[in-house]
Amino acid sequence: MASASSVWIREDAVISLDKTLILQMINFLVLLWILNRFLYKPILDLIEERRGRIRESEQRVQEMEAKIEERWQAYQRQLQEAKLEASAEKERIKGEGMEAERRLLEEVRAEAAQRVEEARKRIEEETAKAREYLRKQSEALALEMAEKILGRSLQ
Repeated sequence: MASASSVWIREDAVISLDKTLILQMINFLVLLWILNRFLYKPILDLIEERRGRIRESEQRVQEMEAKIEERWQAYQRQLQEAKLEASAEKERIKGEGMEAERRLLEEVRAEAAQRVEEARKRIEEETAKAREYLRKQSEALALEMAEKILGRSLQ
């Protein structure tokens, strides 16, 4: 009997395995469908949405980096232009300063020459006056000496 009951369990077990196998497969497929519909698909959608946002963010970052690089280049160009303008302005001002210095020196030289000429004329006039005075004095002195030497008046 022991052998008969073990066969019976085997036959029943084979039959039950077949029924349970189909039920387990159906249960597995239903569970798979439920998990896919309510868990996996929303999670995968969230992951895909997040990947999309990350791609958009990376694209915006690249665009911002391109704009920053463009602005940096524009800034560098403006800075270079400003340096060139400043250098040109410096040279212009330096030239104006040198021209003003040259004009001032010419004015000072002309004024100095004029003063020297005025002083020379004044000295010549004073020399002429002094000579005239000395000539008159020497004539008067010569006349006086001649009168003393001769003992009489010569006028």
